[in-house]
Amino acid sequence: MLLLKEMGFFKEKLKRPVLIGVSRKSFLRLLSDSALEDMATANAVGHALALLSGADVLRAHDVKETLRVVRLVRCFRESR
Repeated sequence: MLLLKEMGFFKEKLKRPVLIGVSRKSFLRLLSDSALEDMATANAVGHALALLSGADVLRAHDVKETLRVVRLVRCFRESR
């Protein structure tokens, strides 16, 4: 979680696009108390947080669902 919270630091210091892979990670499973086969919601939230924290590229197992998250976050950003 700390990496998600501090992603701006990495972007600022590295001056490079940031790729993150939160899909199916154990910290999401622990935080959401989900079984591995029930990780869809936790993955979606993890991807949304990563994008909102500054991720430029997402590595995902469930591409179709991740694209939905990307579109929703994009709509949220554009509505500000």
